[in-house]
Amino acid sequence: MRPIAVGYTLRRLVAKFVVSMVSSEASSFLKPRQIGVGLKFATEAVAHASRSYISNLTVGQAVLKLDFNNAFNSVHREVMLSALGEKIPKLQPFVNLCYGESSYLFFGDEIVMSEEGAQQGDPLGSLLFCLAIHNIIEKLTSTFNVW
Repeated sequence: MRPIAVGYTLRRLVAKFVVSMVSSEASSFLKPRQIGVGLKFATEAVAHASRSYISNLTVGQAVLKLDFNNAFNSVHREVMLSALGEKIPKLQPFVNLCYGESSYLFFGDEIVMSEEGAQQGDPLGSLLFCLAIHNIIEKLTSTFNVW
């Protein structure tokens, strides 16, 4: 199951505001390997850079594309919160309020517990996911840099 949590309007507005306040700070240490936060037209830039790189591949070079299945819901919340505390501690109180404990998602008469990862539809989702995988991404190396 992949629940989409719409959430309260006020919480979503605050989350959008909070992300906009820290997006340039987050982008400064996430890029060039992660561009999902704080960069406008990032998708287009990646598409053009990828096309250019692929058209100039030589023998022995390759492209690896990773596609995470249900990515935002797959990251442990403890990892998200820990990474946030290391990189952007000023957001910790608000994000702990949102993700410090399991929350209930209602689907008709059914209740689904939201216990892992960022909820789909949360404006904080991209930031929290990028922070959670940042240490892994930093260990990857490449001889080609698109930035």
